Amino acid sequence: MSKSQDNPLNTSIYIGEDLIKVLGFKSRREFNRARESGSVGVRLYPIPNRPKGVYALARDVAEWKKAHKQQGRTQPGGQK
Repeated sequence: MSKSQDNPLNTSIYIGEDLIKVLGFKSRREFNRARESGSVGVRLYPIPNRPKGVYALARDVAEWKKAHKQQGRTQPGGQK
């Protein structure tokens, strides 16, 4: 998790491998497939000047993980 100058909200965010891991994906390829199908589970924001770069707000990830835990559902990568 990091704070970035590219983040206009100046709040904690997940990017890159950290984002992929926290959402439970096994690989970048699996994450990209979920992005293409719109099934990542959290809102993704584009990173300026990085065509493929996205980030997610840490609070959105936390809410998503909490909802999945309460429902007993697995994350996209098959982890609980």
